[in-house]
Amino acid sequence: MENVFAQLGEILKPVNPETLEMHIELKETENKIESLERQQNGGYTAQVAKSFHLGMVGGSGRNVRALNKRRGQELDRTIDRAVILCELYKKRDGLKSRIEYIESGKRDTDLKKKEDRNNLMAEWWKSLKVGDDIAIRKEPVLITKKNAKSCETGTGCKWTAAEIIGRKAAALL
Repeated sequence: MENVFAQLGEILKPVNPETLEMHIELKETENKIESLERQQNGGYTAQVAKSFHLGMVGGSGRNVRALNKRRGQELDRTIDRAVILCELYKKRDGLKSRIEYIESGKRDTDLKKKEDRNNLMAEWWKSLKVGDDIAIRKEPVLITKKNAKSCETGTGCKWTAAEIIGRKAAALL
């Protein structure tokens, strides 16, 4: 009885609406993988390999050429399925990691960190004055003129806030 309730709990667990489409796509991908793996492991090549461990069917007889041709065709199909499976494995792993990233709350904390960083950069820009040094390309440069959205350096170059602190931080100015 406990097993039934555990299964029901797994089925009825709440799904994040942001990840619902990803869950559906993940199930479809896993079904495709399962189908292709069944074909891959139970094909003609596997049956031939049981009987002929060296790989080729034989050297004489009436059907040798036809059997080798079938074996070659099955090997080609096996390689094609393997290529498709590799792509599906990558897709499945990507979906799982994205779902975990969203559902674990890590995405929210990362977005909060970016927002905090942008606010700090905007405050830093507002606090700059003429005569301050800023690091552009890892070298300190003297500010000779500054307004709310741009500044001019001692070398005569004009820099916008977006170029120095980033577009998203500059949008907060």
